[in-house]
Amino acid sequence: MDMKNIINEEQLSKEAFDKYIPRAKLDKSGYHWVEREIEKLDPYTQYEQIWSLTTVYYYGDFIMNVLYTLGMPAFTMRPKVNNMLVGNTGKVINDQEGRIIDTNQRFWQWFELGPSHPDVRRSMENVNKIHMALSKKFPGNYPASDFIYTCVWIATALHKIKLSVGARGFSEKQKIAAHLFWQSLCGQFRSQEGQIEDFPDSWDDMMSVAEEFEGHSWEKSEAGKQLAEAITQQFNNAWLPRGLHWAGRQFVLSMQTAETRKVMQMDEPNPIMKAIVRKAVWFVFTMKERILPHSKLSTPEKARAKQVRNPSHKQPSMAKISECPFNPNTTKKFERDTSYWEAGNNRPTQ
Repeated sequence: MDMKNIINEEQLSKEAFDKYIPRAKLDKSGYHWVEREIEKLDPYTQYEQIWSLTTVYYYGDFIMNVLYTLGMPAFTMRPKVNNMLVGNTGKVINDQEGRIIDTNQRFWQWFELGPSHPDVRRSMENVNKIHMALSKKFPGNYPASDFIYTCVWIATALHKIKLSVGARGFSEKQKIAAHLFWQSLCGQFRSQEGQIEDFPDSWDDMMSVAEEFEGHSWEKSEAGKQLAEAITQQFNNAWLPRGLHWAGRQFVLSMQTAETRKVMQMDEPNPIMKAIVRKAVWFVFTMKERILPHSKLSTPEKARAKQVRNPSHKQPSMAKISECPFNPNTTKKFERDTSYWEAGNNRPTQ
C-alpha cells in the first residue's frame, strides 16, 4: 500500500469513528445492575448500548446457539432459499460447526459493538460481498424482504421466546432500542435490489412483519426438511452427548414455532417434554435476569480473557472500511401488500 492509500485509509477510519455512537459509563455495583443501567439510558440515542446490555451480559454461547437453531429454519422457509442453501452452497449441511462459528463471530461482535462501530461496518461489508457473489451465481435468491425479516426476527426473538414461556419480555426502552438497533444494522445490508432502505417503522410494525412472514403459506420442500434437520443436529452435537440427542431434539421442537415446524416438516414435540422444556427455559431466564447477580463481564469479555479463545469469539472476516456504507436510521417506511412475501422485493430500494 502506498503512502497516499495509507493516508486515505487513516482518514476514512477517523471519519468512521467520528460517527460511532458513544457509550455511557456504567455503574456495575449491586446484584441487578444491568436492568438499572438500561433504565438510565435514552433508547432513542443510546439504543446500541441498551441492546448490548440486553444481550451480552445476560446470555452466553448456549443462548446464541438457541437463537441460531430456532432462527435459521425461520429465515429460510422460502423454498427458493432453502433449496439454494442445501443443494448449491451446502455449508449449513456439510460444515455445520463452521457455519455456526461464522454466524456467532459476527453476532457477538455486532451485539457488543453496535452497527455504528467501524469494525461492525467492515464485518457487514464482508457479509455483503459474500451475499452479492452468491446473488450473481443464484439470481433471485437474495430479495430485500428476506434481509428485513431476518433482522426483524432477531430483534424480536428474545422477547417472544420469553413471553412464550411465561417470563418477562422486553421493557418499553428495550423495544425502542431493539427497533432502532436493527433498523440501523439492516440499512447496511445489500440485497439483489441494492442497499436496503425499507424497514418497519416501529416495534409494533416489526411484530406485524414477523407475523406476516411466518403466517404466509410457504410451500414445503425436501430441502427445507433437510436444512431443519441439519440445524437441529448441530445443536445436539454442540451441547449434548449422543445418548441425549433425543432430549435436544425435543428441546428444539418445543421452542420452535408451530408455523416454522409445519413449513420445514419438523415433528411435533412430545406434550410432556414440551411442558418440561418450557418450564426449564422460564426458570433459566428468571434466574439469570431476576434472581442471580448480573455478571460484571460480558460474554465476549470473558472469552477474550481466556488463554485459548472459543472460535465463536474470534474476530470475523472484515472488508476495507472505505467500502462500508453507513446511514443509520434512515430507512423508509416499509410498505407492502399481501403479495410482497411470495414475490420478494422486486423493486429497487435505492
